[in-house]
Amino acid sequence: MEYPHAVVFPELYQNNTYFIEEQRTYEVAIVLADNTTVYIDEAQRELLAKILQSVKLSLLKAKVINVENFDPTAPPQLIFPSEKVISFGVDLSSYGHLLNAEKYQVMPLKEHQYIMADPLNEIAEDKQKKIQLWQGLKQMFS
Repeated sequence: MEYPHAVVFPELYQNNTYFIEEQRTYEVAIVLADNTTVYIDEAQRELLAKILQSVKLSLLKAKVINVENFDPTAPPQLIFPSEKVISFGVDLSSYGHLLNAEKYQVMPLKEHQYIMADPLNEIAEDKQKKIQLWQGLKQMFS
């Protein structure tokens, strides 16, 4: 049996855990770590929306997974509701996906394609990282 995503919503629900069973698939899964908010802060959301618009996707077509909200007692495994996965600053090997990928390079593994990138706040401040991300996205979404 596969485990559903176990998510803790700090302060919102007095740290109760809610299990989310995803049946829906998305164009892309976005993995990030942001301990300042439940999902993603406004500045990062805007940057992520612009990044996805560059490959003609809206944020509504993406599943954003904030690993900071996972229940630490749940099995450390991520199940992606998409064939395309972009990780912003999260080492996916900690979540059951053994990857040895160079940053910003598309890495196919089993039924998924991965891009490992720096955290969104670092990409926002570095033009070279934006260019590298764009090149990887063009390859992934072409």
